[in-house]
Amino acid sequence: MRGKASRAWLFAAVLACLVAGTDAIVSSVSQRIYARGGDARRFDRFGFKAGGTAQFTTTFTEANNNNYDEAPLDVYIIGCPDTVMTDFQLKAGGASFCVSQFLYSNSTVRSHCEVVEVEPGGPRVQTVTVQRRKMIEWAVAVCGEGTALVHMDYVLMNPGGEHLDFGHEQLPDLYLAFLIVWTALCAWQMFQFGVIHAATITTLHKMMLSVPLFKMVACAIGMLKWETVSRIGYLPDWIGKAGVFADCFNNAATFGALLLIARGWLITRRHIPISEFQSTVTSVVLLIVLTLTYKLYDLDNLSFFALAILYMTILALILSSVARNIRELKMQIMILRQADIEPEGTPAHEKAVMYRRLQLILFSFICTKIFLEMVLLFLRDYPWVGHLANVLVDMILCASVSYTFRLRQPNPFNTDQGEFSWLPVDPSELGNLEAVAGRMAQLGIQIELPPPKIYEARVFKASAPGDDRTSSGGGTGESQALCRHDNEGCVEIPVRGRLAVVVENPPYVDADGVLTESISMAAKEDTRVTPSGGDGDGTDAPVVASVVEARGSREMEMVVVEQGPRVSTDLPGRPMR
Repeated sequence: MRGKASRAWLFAAVLACLVAGTDAIVSSVSQRIYARGGDARRFDRFGFKAGGTAQFTTTFTEANNNNYDEAPLDVYIIGCPDTVMTDFQLKAGGASFCVSQFLYSNSTVRSHCEVVEVEPGGPRVQTVTVQRRKMIEWAVAVCGEGTALVHMDYVLMNPGGEHLDFGHEQLPDLYLAFLIVWTALCAWQMFQFGVIHAATITTLHKMMLSVPLFKMVACAIGMLKWETVSRIGYLPDWIGKAGVFADCFNNAATFGALLLIARGWLITRRHIPISEFQSTVTSVVLLIVLTLTYKLYDLDNLSFFALAILYMTILALILSSVARNIRELKMQIMILRQADIEPEGTPAHEKAVMYRRLQLILFSFICTKIFLEMVLLFLRDYPWVGHLANVLVDMILCASVSYTFRLRQPNPFNTDQGEFSWLPVDPSELGNLEAVAGRMAQLGIQIELPPPKIYEARVFKASAPGDDRTSSGGGTGESQALCRHDNEGCVEIPVRGRLAVVVENPPYVDADGVLTESISMAAKEDTRVTPSGGDGDGTDAPVVASVVEARGSREMEMVVVEQGPRVSTDLPGRPMR
């Protein structure tokens, strides 16, 4: 216990060191300005309430002014509304204009701006009190000819020791509210997955649960970030980097989940092709790398355009995958109707509704984000509105997708039957499975049917189970033959140990769960026939042997054709592999 108490005191001391000294330096800036008549460089923007203060500690060094002794440099710190600051920067190149703006009390700058005159040398501390609520752009202005080097430390503060301006002071409470909402949504989703639908939960839904967890972490760090700036006036480096990583993985989790859902993993198909899996992983990794590069390093333009292109590529992949799933589900519904099955209430219909809703959600999300970016250009004085809109739209997107692909009864996410999971019944109940598969192939649906195994073998009749003894001399006797058993009795098929073609069809399970293994065989006759109209030179002609196997009400015919040393086998309706 004493060791834990000492660690707690050490943590408190480190925290006190982080907070200590915040009244001295909140932010600092160094400006080297070369002026030929006048110039101004902006360094900060702050929304003051009435009674807010700005404290500057300045050091002014004049350099490279030997040729302009008769016109010394005049340096000012000015705080103006955005329109006044822009107008001053455009006209400050004229020496007479720059000087007149600070010389006369009725000038535009003197009338609408806060002005602090910076004298050579320093450091000097100067404080400005803002008398009314307004958003101020701060800049260093230089009038005259030459180069000025100005270094300043400054503290911008609203009444009550608030270091956030009136456009950001709502953010700690805003992120706290979103943290509470995300926690409630995550708890409800965990209850649904872990209690109500514990028996039918899929791996996809388990991965979807990570999305609200990342949202909670991002909101918690956002609340900590703005609460810290509100109290001490600056952001410790570790909190800033934690916020960058939280936002980065938050976006990666969101778009990664959308990619998996759009691809149809565990919804319309059990496995994702390796090419699509690779593109999904690559997109998520690139999103993480480019986001970190954009926010942590000074590669703003390059990384910004790369990140914008990546976002457009990911959205294109998501929308194209959703459109493909909708198209395939429409084909499946057509097949159900041709089989005299009403699609309403079937898994195929439920999934089609899901993907149509997802398509509508994504289009609404994209249009809303574009609209917000245009609207927020006119709300620069209220940045908290942008935070509220972006987090709210993100929450609505995630909640809508989660509700659309929620677990339910009857369960449409059943993938036990693989590519046939969209069917409302077991495929064996549809009758002729080969006909259904052929119709699906005609409609362009990609399905995986296990191919029959076709090979050559010598077949002998065993005298006892597991015994494959042959007659003396290495061959089989005339009495040895293959027996075929069916409902009509036993039929003896003499093969006499000759080479036969064997077709092992995929095992078949009927509605009662009875397993049937189907094997077809054809003996290869060694017969030579002289073609009609030939010269009798003994040319080999094709030899054809066929076997018809009856299973229930279905018939399958296998044809074996031999010509010279080459043998080709073909099973109607299935590709040769």
